[in-house]
Parts: sequence; structure tokens; C-alpha cells
Amino acid sequence: MSVNKIIAFDRLRILAAFAVVVLHAVAPLFLDSYPSSDWNVANVYESLVRWSVPVFFMISGALFLNKGKELNLGRLYKKNIFRILLIYLFWSIIYALPLLNGSLSSSYILFRILNGPFHFWFLKILIGLYIAVPLFRAITSNRKTEEYFLLCAMLIGIILPSVLSVLELFDTRLMVALRDFCKGFDMTFISTYSFYFVLGHYLFEYPISAAKKRALYIIGIVSPILLFGANYYGSSLLGNSYQEFLSNSFVCTMFLAATIYVYVINCSSCITRAGNILSKISKCTFGVYIVHVLVMSLLRKVDITPSTYSSSWFVPLYALIVFVIS
Repeated sequence: MSVNKIIAFDRLRILAAFAVVVLHAVAPLFLDSYPSSDWNVANVYESLVRWSVPVFFMISGALFLNKGKELNLGRLYKKNIFRILLIYLFWSIIYALPLLNGSLSSSYILFRILNGPFHFWFLKILIGLYIAVPLFRAITSNRKTEEYFLLCAMLIGIILPSVLSVLELFDTRLMVALRDFCKGFDMTFISTYSFYFVLGHYLFEYPISAAKKRALYIIGIVSPILLFGANYYGSSLLGNSYQEFLSNSFVCTMFLAATIYVYVINCSSCITRAGNILSKISKCTFGVYIVHVLVMSLLRKVDITPSTYSSSWFVPLYALIVFVIS
């Protein structure tokens, strides 16, 4: 893998980690402040950074499904799967420590440790994807097979959930029946992240043409605008914050994630010194993801929150503070 590509992944990790912090910083404003100016600000930031977690999955897919990298199952389980499992349990205990001073039962505390804090869902999905790496490598060994998989996964994991999210707004009997019928297959959650995992490899392995790239960039630029509008319309229709479009399986999120991923991995500028700095910061991004929610809770105790000052300018500054501390 070339130096430029390695630096590109470093850039993507840093951008995605910061975007995740912004995402979790504005989430309470989006959920609890409708209708208000703070909600509109939160909607803007939510629409701009929804790509963050899908890009993390895409990076992992590009690295683990790389044809030039030999697969060693022992190394995969020891270095990756077992390591993430240990990190999950250790930090779940850290997050659960405040519960020990209360009157909660030991069974509930154990449940909280095993369930983990809310953002640890990412680790559980990642472990599942890593376990399936040999299967994904078999799929991606042939381009046609990989394209067929991406088509099926996109239909089930992206298009279908997007349609269902729209149908949720129009609660007629036919739409409810169609929604319940489709949800009965229960394949969406698995196929969404499998799609991103394999898509990361595909876009890395088979660069798209200049014309397709321009089209993707245009769609990617329009996507957060459409997402903002969809959130606004859905929420105004129901009279409260509508969250169904804030999903990693929503089509606007997919296009935005693909756009940022393709743009950064095709960015040709490469400065060795900057690359070394980026590499050092990039190594911290997994840790940033793990602890940033804990840092936010500590800042909340000293009354520093995204709404401490005007959210329009303080949200990115707050996210930067959390990112640096993490």
C-alpha cells in the first residue's frame, strides 16, 4: 500500500473520529430542543457528520479485505477480535463504575457492563464483521460477485430502510402493512454494515472514473442538504424530533460517506512531515471513540455542554475540546 494511501486512511480516521464527537455533542440538542434555534443548529451539524461511523467501517473493509494482505486467522482473532473484546469489557466496567455507589442490584450492573455504553454498539458490529472476514474475502475475490453482494446489501440495508423511514411519516393502513412486512425479514441491520465494510474495499480496489467521481461529488454535496430538509419536514409533520432519517442506513448518509471516502483516498497531496503527525494522531482515534462520551460526562459536571454558549459556534469548539482531551 502506497504512502499516500496510508496517509489518506489516517486523514479519514481523524476526520471520522472528530465527526463522531460532533455527532454525539449535538445529539441531545436534536432530541430534546425541538422546536428551537438550537434544534435547527443541531440539525445542520447532524446532517453534516452522519457519514462518520460508516467511513470507519469502510476503512476496516479496505484494510482487512485487501487482496495483497494474507489472512492469518490466528492473528485476526488474537490481535483484532480478542483485543476489541477486552477493550469492550474493560471500558464497560469503567463506564459502569458510577453505578457502584448506588443501590442498584449486582445483576443490573452486570447487565450494564455486558451491554456497554450506548456507543459501544460499534464495537459489537465490528467484532461480527471481523469474524466474517474470511467470508467477505471469498466474496471480494471476484469483482462480479462483489458487485452482486453490494447490490443486494444496498437494496436490503440502505434502500429498504430509507423507504421505510419515509413510510413512517404516512401512517396509512397499506403503508403500515408494507412496513411491517419488510421489517419482518430482519436483515437490515446486518446488511447495512456489511455493505459499508465491502464498499470500502470496492472503492479502494476499483477506482471509479472521473465522470462518475464528479457525479458522486455532486450527489454527496446535495445529500446533507436533503438530509437536513428530510429531518425538518419529518419533525414539523409529527411535532417532535423525527429520528428515522438519522440512520447509517439512510440513502443520503450512504452517498455522503462514499463521497468523503472517495475524495480523501484520491487526494494526491502528500507531505511526509504532515504524514508523520497525522499517523500519530490517527493511532489515537480508536481511543478517542472509546472515551469521548466519558469526557463529555465529566465536562457536564462542570457545566460545560454544547449549549453553554451559542450552539452555532460553540458546538465545533466544544467537540474540539473533547477530541483533544480524549
